[in-house]
Amino acid sequence: MISIEKVLLKRFILIALALIAALTFFHSWWADNLYLKMQKQQLQHEGSALAQHLQHTTPEQRTSLTLNLPQHSSHIYVIRSQTSSWSSAPELVSEYPLDGWFNAPGFHEFQDNNDRSFLILSQTFSDSMQFIVIQETTAALAELDKNHSYMLFAIILALAIVLLLQRKVIRETFSKLDPIKSQIDALQRGEKPTLPNSDISEISPLVSAINQLLGYLHSRNERSKNAVGNISHAMKTPIAVITQIAETKDNGLTPKIREQLIEQAEQLNLIISSELKRARISGRGHQSENFSIVTAVENLAATIKLIYPDKLLTFDINIDPQSHFPGEQSDFNELMGNLMDNAAKWCDGVISVDINGGLDQFEVVVNDDGPGCSKSQIERLTKRGIRLDEHAKGHGLGLNIVLTIVEQYQGHILFTNKEPKGFSVSVKLPLSLI
Repeated sequence: MISIEKVLLKRFILIALALIAALTFFHSWWADNLYLKMQKQQLQHEGSALAQHLQHTTPEQRTSLTLNLPQHSSHIYVIRSQTSSWSSAPELVSEYPLDGWFNAPGFHEFQDNNDRSFLILSQTFSDSMQFIVIQETTAALAELDKNHSYMLFAIILALAIVLLLQRKVIRETFSKLDPIKSQIDALQRGEKPTLPNSDISEISPLVSAINQLLGYLHSRNERSKNAVGNISHAMKTPIAVITQIAETKDNGLTPKIREQLIEQAEQLNLIISSELKRARISGRGHQSENFSIVTAVENLAATIKLIYPDKLLTFDINIDPQSHFPGEQSDFNELMGNLMDNAAKWCDGVISVDINGGLDQFEVVVNDDGPGCSKSQIERLTKRGIRLDEHAKGHGLGLNIVLTIVEQYQGHILFTNKEPKGFSVSVKLPLSLI
């Protein structure tokens, strides 16, 4: 099952990771370039100051140890003429590639063996003189890397806060669907015929479509019932005529043929009665009815006692008051009526009916104290697609309708023998397919 919340969060996380990478790269590129630009401007300023200073000195002073340079402890100066050279830090620059810098005026970046970083400006002062200004950038670059880390942490923290806010917004948005879910549950329990209109513009078309579907299913169900009923009732008249003719003694038919005609007419009447019952089964997909299960079962028990007056039947009825049948009352009456009638036909006198409604299923268990079924008969009953003759002897009476109802409601049925005697039928129907 797909969770919209998880899909949205997953996509946001992917977008957030892409933004983190992009922002980190952009900040690093922008900060490094800004810092380098500022350092180059500073070196250019230092180079201009040095050039102005050299203009006010004599050639001898320019290569003298007594040269009075500007006081900048963070800079190293190197001056070279055709005949001599001078440096403010001769021991340090002795390992630097000064010739390469002098031969290529402009800016250079350099890192020594001790992982110290430098930015170098090489300029030509005159035809006979060049100078180099060196600035160490190790500490500044380390501080810049630290700022990168702080910025990355700030970006991640901001996106994490946005992620939490987005999750809260998503949950608050989906919480507006909770009333719709409650209304659908009420619709399934038969408390409402349709869903009320929603004030959420995105949900309103869905609610309208569901209501239209409910109306269409109800109309189709009624048409199907009416069509089967009309056909069945139309067939009863000619069958009754055939039966009447067959029972007439002077119809010119032999007794054997008359007996066969009557038998076939009775068989057709049984088939018509069976199909009429099936036509009344609404099944899954139609709204439930809100009715009293206790009252319905007690009425069925009273009716069955009238059908079998010689058996002195005793019903042990245990019904969970929270039980709710996930369909129409007519289907419930067909299901329970056939199960209880089947038990009454073969019991010695005691029938127990247990009905429980959990969170996800509706369960019915009907037990009798009769002789039970053979193993081969139970195997036939549990085989999918087997249709037992409704007028045959044994535990097949009415079970054909029961199997049809269970199939319509996408449930399960189980037949078992009880010890030391008796037969048990367990039916489980899902309360919801969502």
